[in-house]
Amino acid sequence: MHQTLRQLARPSATAPRWRPTWAQRAPHVPSRWSTPAARAFSTSAPGALPSDIPSATSSMPTTTMATQVQQQPAEEVSVPGPAVPAVAAADELADLPFYSQFPLDRRAEWRRDRKLLDELFAREDATLIPLLRDTVLVRPAPSTTTATTTAPLLQPVLLRPASHHTAAIASSPARVFLGLDARGAPYFAAALASPDAARSLAAAAGAGAEWRAARAAGPDLAPGDASLLAVASGLMVWHGVNGFSATSGAPSAPSPGGYSRRCTAGGGSAYPRIDPAVIMLVSHRGFALLGRKAEWPADRYSTLAGFLEVGEPLEVAVAREVEEEAGVRVDLASVTYAASQPWPFPRSLMIGFHARAAAPPPPPPAAAAGNGAGGAAADGGYSPPPPRPWWQPAAAPAAGFDLLPPAGRRAALDVGLFAEEVGEALGPLQGLAWPSADQEELADVRWFHRDWLQAVFRAPGGAASVPGAGRFNIPGPYSLAYRLITSWAGIRPGGGAAAAAPPPPAAAAPPPATDPWDGDAIPQVLLGGGSGTTSMKYVLARLWDPRVEGDGAGRSKLLVWGDARAPYHNDVLQKAKAMARPMGLQVTPLGGGRIRHDPEARAVQVYGYSAAFGPAPHEVAAALIHRWFPLYDRQSITVSYDGY
Repeated sequence: MHQTLRQLARPSATAPRWRPTWAQRAPHVPSRWSTPAARAFSTSAPGALPSDIPSATSSMPTTTMATQVQQQPAEEVSVPGPAVPAVAAADELADLPFYSQFPLDRRAEWRRDRKLLDELFAREDATLIPLLRDTVLVRPAPSTTTATTTAPLLQPVLLRPASHHTAAIASSPARVFLGLDARGAPYFAAALASPDAARSLAAAAGAGAEWRAARAAGPDLAPGDASLLAVASGLMVWHGVNGFSATSGAPSAPSPGGYSRRCTAGGGSAYPRIDPAVIMLVSHRGFALLGRKAEWPADRYSTLAGFLEVGEPLEVAVAREVEEEAGVRVDLASVTYAASQPWPFPRSLMIGFHARAAAPPPPPPAAAAGNGAGGAAADGGYSPPPPRPWWQPAAAPAAGFDLLPPAGRRAALDVGLFAEEVGEALGPLQGLAWPSADQEELADVRWFHRDWLQAVFRAPGGAASVPGAGRFNIPGPYSLAYRLITSWAGIRPGGGAAAAAPPPPAAAAPPPATDPWDGDAIPQVLLGGGSGTTSMKYVLARLWDPRVEGDGAGRSKLLVWGDARAPYHNDVLQKAKAMARPMGLQVTPLGGGRIRHDPEARAVQVYGYSAAFGPAPHEVAAALIHRWFPLYDRQSITVSYDGY
């Protein structure tokens, strides 16, 4: 039988997974882990304890253990990367989300065969994953980083042979058979008898070994190792709280493979419960809806998510959760599956979707004011309409210059702005439903534009080097939120193409991406020249490519540039021209005005005019500023045509 099992092993090469350099990282592995004694601590599988290390219930002087560790063969040293050799079939999972990359051949058909499982457990290469309630034992991994990859920071502590630790797991609620690795070695999981046994085992594993919750350790593990520990932890937590039958109250006993429990009084079998949750990237014409929980760091934003209710379809759960948490309605027909992955919480299944926000209901008649329609005053005279907020372009569907109020329309026509440029800046706001966070669920929720997210992800210095970004970040590659956001934005942190992922559905997808253009390197919004609250002259301008053919021919974008050091509007314009000139691009002024910027209050005032270029349509400037300063509330960006 053993020979047959060994023939099942299939070699595979597991490539190191890409890790972002901007993520919060644990301290690197101490230098003492590079000593010969420490490197020899693993046996045939990286991360495993050598066979002559005592069980968790025994003790040994440190000097004796060090001597035995040094006697391990040189070819059995630990290597960077996953601790568990993945089977060849796991290669097909490499493009799936982080926790979906289970490394073993599960061999589910063997779970009922107690005799076979006992034989497997008795083998010299049988590997045991020790657990203490919902925690797993991990230790620093060898650190090898290249220009494109970062080795995992942690590896699981694996016990081999598993049978040497039978006494330590004698009181475990179950012994779970997890499957075979690439070498055909069987893997099991079981709980230790006591915290004292856990402490002894951690001490035997060497410096840096510690017990962590599987969910907390996962991001610092290789994907396959994290997936394996999540499965082991989730099953053991379930066994630990299901020792008695819910039907009869009698004790229940685990099945041989550990994937079910049977009532000892004939009350039937119970199986591990999976908690499904939806997680969704909701978008609208280039904007993505992201939120932040109160317990998260102030700079962390992510996609919205929530658990399903009884009898609720997945699509309906997506719409319900978004409306409950953010007050934004979802177009149910646009909800489309993206990806899924297990989540150690402790046995959740995250199911990812892309969706499109539904258009909000039309504003009340009073909100239509500002289009030039006044009313009768109390004394019978004419009452001018109240000003319309810049983020509310029109009371009815409109396009081009009709998106602007009268003053903005006059300014746009006077300076030569194109109707298409007005539509690009203000059009997406036409049907945008502004979110309102449910304070019991979220501390904040807001829209983020794709251009800004791409700039943050591309920046070598991360969000801190992007104006308006602060210390913004999203969950790391271990999360489904990361996959949804980066695939929608079309980029990954550090630059380059996004990780392979199913594209968003047509109903929720962005327009086809355009080819890179030299003008992308020029900031669309630039407010500089001082610290603290500053008042500056600003220019609205068109950056355009004069070439009639070739890459970038005919491309253009609007710029909003201000500089507190510039005495004249023309100085701001010349600064933009100086940046564009080496790229063969041209800059045309489209009016100007003044901007008062208060970074501490996250407030911007756009007002006045330029004597040299005329008044810019400030609503267009405000929309672009809001796009590039998404952490500023829209109400804190104001527009006025008064003043100079």
